[in-house]
Amino acid sequence: MHVSADPSSFVLTYIVLDASWTHERLANRVVGRVHVVLEENRNGEKQEHRLTVRSWTDRRDEMSEADIELALINRASDIVARIVRRLENSQGVEAAPVPRDFSED
Repeated sequence: MHVSADPSSFVLTYIVLDASWTHERLANRVVGRVHVVLEENRNGEKQEHRLTVRSWTDRRDEMSEADIELALINRASDIVARIVRRLENSQGVEAAPVPRDFSED
């Protein structure tokens, strides 16, 4: 993900599923902890932001463990994209659209 706008831009440089587990009350719900690194370039100065995002997906019978991992990472990516858009909008700058390369949950 690369969102570009002046005076600040953000680049998603790292995203990985750290852990996942079955929700204790909701059947078929899987919860995960995703680590994300955003690089912010503000007026030529770079800053790294390390985030941990809690993510979730509903497991379907045909889903493999890799499908579940991708769904959790995809949801976390969507959450981060919304945060980035809000940050950029709060600066009075319209955020560029974030391309979505993942399949729907």
